[in-house]
Amino acid sequence: MTTTSDYGLGSLTQAILDANASPNRHGPDLIFFKLPGAGPHSISLAAPLPAITDPVVIDGYSQPGAVRNSLPDESDATLMVELDGGRLRRPADGLLVIAGSSTIRGLWIHGFDGDGIRIEGGGSNTIEGNRLGCAGEDRGASNEGSGVAIVDSSDNVIGGFGPSARNNASGATKTP
Repeated sequence: MTTTSDYGLGSLTQAILDANASPNRHGPDLIFFKLPGAGPHSISLAAPLPAITDPVVIDGYSQPGAVRNSLPDESDATLMVELDGGRLRRPADGLLVIAGSSTIRGLWIHGFDGDGIRIEGGGSNTIEGNRLGCAGEDRGASNEGSGVAIVDSSDNVIGGFGPSARNNASGATKTP
């Protein structure tokens, strides 16, 4: 990924579409970030991202300047890629994962009317090292739904072992 535009060449939307279209013969497709300039970098979406229908690794820690958490009881992580759903005109989830065996790490996901990350169907996904919602920052709205919602899916790992895998979720306000 080389642009914070929400569509077109080098965008996260295009990277997901390309990953969905390519057969995975040797494991999941990799989406790495190489956004120019100092960060953090905000991808302010005007349209929902496409569903992830083929296994993928979306690695926010690949963006230069990003740092994984190393503290056992606090967080010293530096997240350099932000998905902001505040401009969307209709309810949407941040990332919708339908494929199994996908990994999402190192992203700050906030401002969505739906869930930050929603997993439906395919299992064995890993969600680690993300900030889901406002999480004490001075800017950014929480996600109205859950930080991570799982529907009809099994064997998913949310968080994991060690400080670098811990997610930070806050601010869900949706009620049943």
